Amino acid sequence: MYSIKNLTLALSFTFLASTQAMCSPTEEFNTPLEEAPEIMLLEEMLIEPSRVSKEQKINKSIKKYNTRLKGQKFISFVDYSIPISEKRFFVFDLKDKKIVFSTYVGHSGYSGERTPFDTSNVPNTRKTSLGLYKVGIQYYGRWGRSKKLHGLSKTNSNAYKRAIVAHSMQGDKPENLYSWGCFTFYEKDLKTVFSYMRKGTYLLAVY
Repeated sequence: MYSIKNLTLALSFTFLASTQAMCSPTEEFNTPLEEAPEIMLLEEMLIEPSRVSKEQKINKSIKKYNTRLKGQKFISFVDYSIPISEKRFFVFDLKDKKIVFSTYVGHSGYSGERTPFDTSNVPNTRKTSLGLYKVGIQYYGRWGRSKKLHGLSKTNSNAYKRAIVAHSMQGDKPENLYSWGCFTFYEKDLKTVFSYMRKGTYLLAVY
């Protein structure tokens, strides 16, 4: 189990307060909202909790989006019930039903330390939002190469307005990945992550 020292967390929040992880939106995107993703309950799997695999959780989570995902090859998936110190960003092959890539991804420090248990869709809360996102254009901002994200669920409908995007962060420790709600990755992983997160693909974040 990973535990971040209080001093380290305090320094991380100081860093967050002194830097702006958000970029102003420059385009409009109108898409019907989906229902909020269900919090996964292992009991609903109808199998022993200890035997639930990552693939099974992904399959159950994306089932309600089958119509929207028709024609897609991959979906990016974030399981925020997994601690920030472990790999929890997965690229899932929709045809072969298997994970083809996994790595670390950050969350808002305002939503929790190890996991973002306190999420929000309200502007200016600087918290993580769950739900289905559509990947938008690539641009270069404060954090370098970044991807716009459009929230398609009731739980993340303000994502674009809040400038919730995907980008890299400097450093190689979990505490370096804290954000103001953005999906943050280590710089060394960004090229691979973005090779899957192409414009028009989807990302689903659950807890």
